[in-house]
Amino acid sequence: MVDLVIRALRSNRMKRIAIVLVWFLSFLLNSNDSVVGQDNKDAEGIREGYESEYYYAFTEATRYMIYQLYNQAVGLYTKCLEYNPGSAAIKYQLSKIYYRTGFLEEAKRFGTEAWKSERSNRWYLVNLISIYQTTNSFDSAIMYSNELIKLEPERGENYLNLAILYQINGEYRKALNLLGRIEQDFGSRLEVFTLRYNVYLSLKDNKRAIKQLYLAHEKSSDNLSIIGLIAEFYGDAGIEDSAARYYNELLKADNRDPVSVFSYLDYLVEFRKYREALHYFNNSINKQIVSKEQTTGYLINKLESEEKILANKAFYDSAMATYYLLDEEDLRVNAVVVDYYLKVKNYEEAAGKLKKMIARNERNYRIWEQLLFAENIINQYDSLLTHSEKVIDLFEDQPVPYLYAGIACLQKKDYSKALKFLEKGIKYVEGGNIYLQYCIFMAEAYNGMQNREKSFEYYEKALSIDNTNDLVLNNYAYFLSLEGKELIKAESMSKQTIKRNKFNAVYLDTYAWILYKMEKTGKAKSYIRKAIKHGGESDSDIKEHYNTIFNIEGD
Repeated sequence: MVDLVIRALRSNRMKRIAIVLVWFLSFLLNSNDSVVGQDNKDAEGIREGYESEYYYAFTEATRYMIYQLYNQAVGLYTKCLEYNPGSAAIKYQLSKIYYRTGFLEEAKRFGTEAWKSERSNRWYLVNLISIYQTTNSFDSAIMYSNELIKLEPERGENYLNLAILYQINGEYRKALNLLGRIEQDFGSRLEVFTLRYNVYLSLKDNKRAIKQLYLAHEKSSDNLSIIGLIAEFYGDAGIEDSAARYYNELLKADNRDPVSVFSYLDYLVEFRKYREALHYFNNSINKQIVSKEQTTGYLINKLESEEKILANKAFYDSAMATYYLLDEEDLRVNAVVVDYYLKVKNYEEAAGKLKKMIARNERNYRIWEQLLFAENIINQYDSLLTHSEKVIDLFEDQPVPYLYAGIACLQKKDYSKALKFLEKGIKYVEGGNIYLQYCIFMAEAYNGMQNREKSFEYYEKALSIDNTNDLVLNNYAYFLSLEGKELIKAESMSKQTIKRNKFNAVYLDTYAWILYKMEKTGKAKSYIRKAIKHGGESDSDIKEHYNTIFNIEGD
């Protein structure tokens, strides 16, 4: 178990998620798909005259479960319950199936019924602990862990897993007290040191945390996982020399362990040693020290932190190019690379890769949607319209392509065509943010066609969904001012936007223009000056408003 504990600490160190999967792993490693607890007690509960039907259904259900044919297994196990309603073993099997297939409430219900029928069965408890831990219901997982300890007070791993749950649940003092008890009753174990280390890290007590690692190192000086944790600790703490010392010791002993390889790579990147990091990354891939799958997992983990990616873009740009060459046709490799380019806002490169992906995966809607997103960002409206129409042909009932087609037509000032796309696409929208986007762009399209009444109708619909949307408030207020209608309402809406966006030239200009239309010229002059100051000098509309408000004759 100690290697599971330590490697979980190391592989998840960036998130500091301490061994959340230990119970689950233990459960998988120590159980199989045979029915636990199928004994004479269950046999006694079978309805008279149905024994043969029960055993046939039970045997077939177990066979289906072994081959992961869960729908068939559920049907037959449910039939078994009709013949033997009190069977704890059958309820346990149903709980496992529902757990694996994501029906967690059913998994809890059947798991609890199984345990209540037979409280002396450890696997029923382990099953419940796994379910509640997976669903982040740690109070319940802790409760059942205590029940398991009552059942098996001599098993040290039960106490260790409870300590883990305390740590994850933020009950640090309980975790430390329990670890002290484990040390007293079962002796000094590496698991105790490493778990205590993680608790102290959670408490931000680095001095006590590193002391636990040193104690573990003294107990097992050749344990590479402990050395790796020490190296990572110093790397996280920004102590470069100490981190380098332990990484050298680690890699000298084993330079082909993927966990160590990626950990050392993190260290090089963290300290901005990009050239060395890239050389090490390329070498690890080319010499097959790390596999494509392992590298993919590592990069997916890195992409979760956009801030770190952007801060170390100099490394990741080159690393992604190397990674892409591993297998240019692998869909998952391409997906990771595209995700990276989107995160660093290199939309041109993302669009190029997406077009290549589509050539081989035309029926993959997700790829099309990402391409439309990228092309919209980089203002490639001709291509956006062409691709949107293609996606509509392939996926007629998807609302997003119609929206992008409408946006492209709006940018090309083809308002009538934009409305045709938007009016058709909105029929496939069920609500939420995408419906809000439809309302905004339909308001824009109707405004472009000089149909102010319909435009205002859709702005009202948009505000009914989100009455704090600054884009809607600004545009609606501005168009009301152009019509000279409901100026008090327009002024109120516009004022909201400048409260939240004090230096937005467009919003300041709108507010100034409304004030001017309300004949509040003094205030209008003040706000139009602010609009010019904060970037409005380069906007022809804002300059025109400035000249009008100040009664300056044009050229």
